[in-house]
Amino acid sequence: MSIANWSNIFREYENQFEFVDVGARGGIEVPWKHFESLLSITAYEPDKEESSRLSENLRVLNKALAKSLAPQELYLTKSRGCSSLLRPNASFLDCFPESERFQIDKSETVDCSSLDADAKAEFSRSIDFIKIDTQGTEADILEG
Repeated sequence: MSIANWSNIFREYENQFEFVDVGARGGIEVPWKHFESLLSITAYEPDKEESSRLSENLRVLNKALAKSLAPQELYLTKSRGCSSLLRPNASFLDCFPESERFQIDKSETVDCSSLDADAKAEFSRSIDFIKIDTQGTEADILEG
């Protein structure tokens, strides 16, 4: 379906679609960027600096999604887009070019929630679309 067709559908329902961006570093990506003004968007970004930057234009929840509600370590890597709740596997990553982007720069403890817990607390309606880019914890997020 073309962007124009999707735009017509979203306009017809007047922002009645809930879009959730989990691992929102860098902001809303294409193709969702085309519909940004037509969606109700909530972004999850556990990195405090990036969350603060994104919150200038988006509704951002500064926490990670996980299977459990316990705080966890966020491993912030040299290339921040490679950061994760999972510690990078250096011996595996060294087999690939530019593996230094996965080197841990620092870590910090972050609050975690689950989709089930936040569905009631953060959203007034059901989630229609979800984008998850969390460097390996996607299955845990969906289980939560």
